[in-house]
Amino acid sequence: MDDIKLFAKNDDELHKMIAVVKHFSDDIKMSFGIDKCAKVTLVRGRRVNTGDMFVQDEEISIKELTNDSTYKYLGIAENDVISHNTMKEKATSEYKRRLRLILKSELNAKNKIEAINTLAIPVLRYSFGIVNWRLADICGLDIMTRKQLTMHRLHHPKAAIERLYLPRGLGGRGLQQIEMVWNMEATNLANYLSNPPDILTSISLDYDKCQAIYSINKQASILLAQHRLTLPYGEKEKARLKCSFHKKLQEQLKSKRLHGHHEKQMHREFVDQKDTHQWLKSAGLRGETEGFVYAIQDQVVRTRAYEKSILRTGTDDTCRMCGKETETIMHLVSACSTLAGTEYITRHDNIAKLIHWQLLKDRGKMTCDHAWEHQPQTITTINNSTIYWNCGILTDRTINCNKPDIIVRDNNVVNIIEVSVPHDINIAVKERDKRLKYQDLRSEIERMWNVKAEVTPVIIGHSGMVKKGMEACITKISPHLRMYDIQKAAILGTTRLIRKTLGH
Repeated sequence: MDDIKLFAKNDDELHKMIAVVKHFSDDIKMSFGIDKCAKVTLVRGRRVNTGDMFVQDEEISIKELTNDSTYKYLGIAENDVISHNTMKEKATSEYKRRLRLILKSELNAKNKIEAINTLAIPVLRYSFGIVNWRLADICGLDIMTRKQLTMHRLHHPKAAIERLYLPRGLGGRGLQQIEMVWNMEATNLANYLSNPPDILTSISLDYDKCQAIYSINKQASILLAQHRLTLPYGEKEKARLKCSFHKKLQEQLKSKRLHGHHEKQMHREFVDQKDTHQWLKSAGLRGETEGFVYAIQDQVVRTRAYEKSILRTGTDDTCRMCGKETETIMHLVSACSTLAGTEYITRHDNIAKLIHWQLLKDRGKMTCDHAWEHQPQTITTINNSTIYWNCGILTDRTINCNKPDIIVRDNNVVNIIEVSVPHDINIAVKERDKRLKYQDLRSEIERMWNVKAEVTPVIIGHSGMVKKGMEACITKISPHLRMYDIQKAAILGTTRLIRKTLGH
């Protein structure tokens, strides 16, 4: 222990206690940090000035605290009572400083959020339950945090707030909400006090219950009652409480007509929620890009339909590219006839190139170090394998769809790979269409080549949404092909075309 606080009835008793501490300190060769020591005297609960205290044969003195000075004990500034305002100002100032440093760093989006959770928020967390924070102060810190995220382009000003605080496994950004942290710390402390291990803790609990405001026990009881819990509670109830916070955020998100659209789509029965969120955990996108993806999912980027229907600017909502349909997010990312011949092809080919590059890499033929540098050849032969890229297959009878993206022939097995990046809501329909589209070609290849053939569609939604079973399809193509790499290629293609089209 390097911090200790001594309580005594009077100065004589305090002298004796200091002598005992010094005796033990000398035994372990630990010297007193006199410059960090301080003393305060209370008489009937009021602070009185009795002067500095001399120790070690009157050679060294421990200073008496003045009315304006404080002493830091375990990181908390105190005098006769805790200096609540001073502590709030210092904690807020240090939190802001760390937050800005993190946001200015070169970390990717996920790591910036992790850094805020582990390096900035603990500055505030440490004081919760000890310093008297008001709810308005806490909410103000959350607002300031979102403002800083917006200024550094990690968060779109019109995007859903709830998704900032949901875990990445649930489709959120994983940022800890300061209000939730404050509530959790209060309930954890109240839970500890509710089963006092000794008389001093019991006295602390009785004192807290007497508080008219800033009572930890009262605050925790109100919060727990909302979730049908009581003090004391165990680890299972603690986990349940945290899940209740997240469930509440999800319900709030679903209730929103615009922001809730993506969340509702995520809960369709055929959507694989776990795989859909892989890119959030592993893709390593820049903060600006990740924030823009969320803005696209929340449909708050300034399309002409958004300007007309939401902002009420009176703008003509006809698509600026094709001049035919209403310019919505759905139209721009998957249904614009003008973009179909350019940006959609580029986005599609980047995914197909990634797959082709991985197929060559698995077979020991490296053409370049990175998939984005890869330029596929029409036919590549490696030992007993032949890989066809965007190559029409000559058949005995006329087949309209005879030019899939990739065909892999390994001995007596043929895999017909077809890639598509539809709007998220159409992933199931597009997978079915791709399978049906190439059934005639599959049958003809089996007859002509005397092999076993199958169609493997790779369908990734415009913002990374995938259908159940897609992970198995990707693994079938290559055990080293990663879902989040394909999702990243689709997402980057979507953000690029939206920025290019809207001039962001």
